[in-house]
Amino acid sequence: EERSLLNIDDYFALIEDRLPSMESQACADATSGFVDMTFPFLLLMNQIGSAIYCATSIWHEQKIFHLSSLGTPTLNTDLRAPLTKIIESKMTVLVGFNFLLFVYGISCTFP
Repeated sequence: EERSLLNIDDYFALIEDRLPSMESQACADATSGFVDMTFPFLLLMNQIGSAIYCATSIWHEQKIFHLSSLGTPTLNTDLRAPLTKIIESKMTVLVGFNFLLFVYGISCTFP
């Protein structure tokens, strides 16, 4: 006998009885990444990489600020000689690392 969900006393017991018939393979496949912790682990690795990128970028900015504040614009330019190397490394290495983080994030989103 089919009972209506509105006319029963124990609504949750009836739902638990019907739950196995509502499960499908597609539902199990969609949630398996969360059960085995693959997707959260990939997100954690992306966040760690982003934190390393941010810390390295802040370090470069601090060095650039420090070196560019030495001397005057026309005197003691030899004190700022390493400035170009730091700017070049920030503009090349960090941009490449940021691109790798982006590609990694995209690959985590679409397994």
